[in-house]
Amino acid sequence: ELLEGHGRPPDVLCLQEVDGRLYDDYLRHVLEGSGYGSAYGQKAGMGREGCVTAWRREVLQPTGGGLETVQIRKLLADMCSKGAGRRDDDGWDDAAAPISNMVRDVPALSEVLRECGQIVQLGTFRWDRRGDDGVGDDPIEVVLANTHLYFHPDASHVRALQAFAVCRGIDGLRDVGRTRPKPPFIFCGDLNARIGSGASDL
Repeated sequence: ELLEGHGRPPDVLCLQEVDGRLYDDYLRHVLEGSGYGSAYGQKAGMGREGCVTAWRREVLQPTGGGLETVQIRKLLADMCSKGAGRRDDDGWDDAAAPISNMVRDVPALSEVLRECGQIVQLGTFRWDRRGDDGVGDDPIEVVLANTHLYFHPDASHVRALQAFAVCRGIDGLRDVGRTRPKPPFIFCGDLNARIGSGASDL
């Protein structure tokens, strides 16, 4: 039912709150039989629950190391441990430094961020944008990201920090081994955030 009744099949599927056993026993096989490659990303310390990213193999092929599951708390910890961040020209340094200071100076916030087990799936793909008739644009490289941010209704600040770390991670992957222009990206997920909140604005 997931892939039925939608006309042309989607090139990318990003799912959240997926039971790992359901993926292993059922969903992975359904996707495989429908022409999709897929990967399951397990949340940390939350039972068998995580995210699934699927791509239509006919038009998308993983490049480099494929799709990687990264804990968002690790992205935040790496950013804070490096202080100002990795570069000046993209504006990340200006925001990373005060975030690092805030996390360091507010122990309760630091503890919450360490305990959060949310993940992001990140990867680079070659995207063949030609139609079934072989006509269309040349293939391009694209970065895919799929995540599910912290759920608590009173923790919009945590989600904003997580979103910042994920966006920074996406941009870092767009930089790897390249010069300008950067490849486009697709960022999907359940942000648990309202329109106009810090996480959705990022």
